[in-house]
Amino acid sequence: MLFNVVAGLVVLGLAVWLIGQLLRYKGVAMIGAAIIIIAGSAIALTGVEIRTGETRSYSYSEFNGTAVRDNATVSYDYQTRTLAQILNIGVLGSLGLGGLVMLLGAVLMSQTLAEDL
Repeated sequence: MLFNVVAGLVVLGLAVWLIGQLLRYKGVAMIGAAIIIIAGSAIALTGVEIRTGETRSYSYSEFNGTAVRDNATVSYDYQTRTLAQILNIGVLGSLGLGGLVMLLGAVLMSQTLAEDL
C-alpha cells in the first residue's frame, strides 16, 4: 500500500474519531477508530511502499527514414521501495509498524467505549 494512502486513511480515521468525540456520536467515533485499525492491518499485511521515481517510454514511428516520437503513446512505470527497505527494518518492522497503528485504533476505540463506564 502506498504511503500517501496509508497516511490519508490514518488522518481520515483520526478526523472522523475526533468529530465523533466532539459531537458525542459514539458510532461515528467507532467508525474512525475502525478505519485506523484497517489501515494498520493493511500495513501489517502488505507493507508500506513509497514511490521513488517513474520511467516514461514513448513509441516511435519512422517517417521518411527518420524516427519520430509519437506523443500519443506514452507508458509510465512507477518505481517503488518499501518503507522497510528504506528504514532497513525488515519484514518484522512492517508488522511492528502495522501493529502500532492497529494499537492506536484499539486505544481510540476503547476510549470511546469507556466513556459510559
